[in-house]
Amino acid sequence: MARFRWTIKRKLLALGAATLLPVLLFLAFWTRWQVRIHTEEAEAELALASTQAAAQVEQLLEQIVGHLELLVRTPAVQRRQVREAEARFGHLIAQHPELENLIAVAADGLPFAGTVQVPTGITVSLADQPWLRQVMATARPAVSGFVVGCSPYPRSWGS
Repeated sequence: MARFRWTIKRKLLALGAATLLPVLLFLAFWTRWQVRIHTEEAEAELALASTQAAAQVEQLLEQIVGHLELLVRTPAVQRRQVREAEARFGHLIAQHPELENLIAVAADGLPFAGTVQVPTGITVSLADQPWLRQVMATARPAVSGFVVGCSPYPRSWGS
């Protein structure tokens, strides 16, 4: 049976491995620590940015809802004066293009004024829409989905 011999070459390899292994372990630990620190910093920055963005969106929504509440109380909308209401809607959309379009809907679900117009001869009732039921129940503005039958044609609502 051959005995294991520690030759110079083997001793140097063992010494190199014994010194290299702790260095590699230290580098692995340090790299993991740095990745964790940078990840935590990035998560903190992302949380701060998302909180700030949410606050800005909330402020914008509060401002828009305030405008809508004032708009609903105007005599033009209350009396269903189509041209005056549409002019006011257009002014609000000019200030807040993110609204895209506005419509005023009577309690029976029939739109009577808006920035998106119904083509002549088409009567679209929105009474069965969940967002209209929400508005009627809460008296708060709501965001609808797509309203089929309404299009941006330059025709009047009541024609």
